[in-house]
Amino acid sequence: MEQAVARLRQPGAMTGALGLYRAWAPPASLVGHRPAAAPVRAPAMGVWGSADRFLTEQQMTGSAEEAHGEWRYERIDGAGHWLPQEAPDTVTRLLLDFLSQTAGAERAGR
Repeated sequence: MEQAVARLRQPGAMTGALGLYRAWAPPASLVGHRPAAAPVRAPAMGVWGSADRFLTEQQMTGSAEEAHGEWRYERIDGAGHWLPQEAPDTVTRLLLDFLSQTAGAERAGR
């Protein structure tokens, strides 16, 4: 926690960190009608940690509705919201496997 706080105290770091959330959920979308997102037409993988306090598993698995290409879901038991920090080896293994499978499918013309 101390390392994360120290990084966020650097000039401009908080603006950059919050920019992702501002782009994902503009303030007006939180109180009014949210426009539909464009469907994802590329292979996509959702990874969720069972100890995530900010996103539910249903939110992650529901993302499959927006995936019009290949969809894969992975659950990491015991990990929270910050998966690359909390389970780096598992996340790396999942990403390498997913990317090798989807690259293989591209080469095979699927």
